Amino acid sequence: MTADAYSLISVIVPIYNVDRYLRRCLDSIADQTYENLEIFLVDDGSSDESPAICDAYAAKDSRFRVIHRPNGGISAARNMGLDAMRGEFVSLVDGDDYLAPTMLEALYARMVADGTPLAICNMLRVDEQGAEIPGLRWELGDAVWDEKTFWKNCFAKLDVVCVMPSNKLYRSGLFEGVRFEPGRLHEDEFILHKIVGQCERISCVSDRLYYYVMREGSLTSRSAFSIRHLDGAAALIDRAFYLQGKGYQSLAETCLMNCSRIFSR
Repeated sequence: MTADAYSLISVIVPIYNVDRYLRRCLDSIADQTYENLEIFLVDDGSSDESPAICDAYAAKDSRFRVIHRPNGGISAARNMGLDAMRGEFVSLVDGDDYLAPTMLEALYARMVADGTPLAICNMLRVDEQGAEIPGLRWELGDAVWDEKTFWKNCFAKLDVVCVMPSNKLYRSGLFEGVRFEPGRLHEDEFILHKIVGQCERISCVSDRLYYYVMREGSLTSRSAFSIRHLDGAAALIDRAFYLQGKGYQSLAETCLMNCSRIFSR
């Protein structure tokens, strides 16, 4: 797609010490078939080569804009990009992951065709070399969901696909008055119902267009328990109250029962 005839998409990439993966991520954004982009690279106080890589991409492609900030965490970095964006649509991409070339075009086209404020695509979990990790596929079909269907799938086999903020395209207005909570673990859990609660209908795209990179050690190791892991349980309790308020009593009960999964993700 050419840039002139289409809405501006803001792409926000929080970056912290991911220089090993960053060029692949940024190339995948620069090479999107949907070209009308502004790309915010929010360097969150990186101490490796990530800041220099960001500056180099901005020097050669005017769509890239770099924000260097002291380290404050992924939520604060995303929020800074959300505060700066001008696009009618927004995509949130993690700096160690990457996109299929048609991801933004496919999600944008479905949102326009369906008249929805949010689109979700399937993901592929891969290792650092880009090889698919066996046995970890999600099966998201082409569909349009209402909100209740979204939550049913969120508490079933599509939980990661539903919760992750990065395999989605949003109308920017969904973030009006909504921001990630700085300093929280499981920041995606806290914000989800605030976004989805504004959506009467949600587009789903079955193509695997987002590559979720499992970095070395992440498949077998888990960090030691910290009191901060309780953030995830707090997010689900907050969501359960929201679901109960919507009249989704059984889903609210399921949400509370799912608190334990936070500690095993």
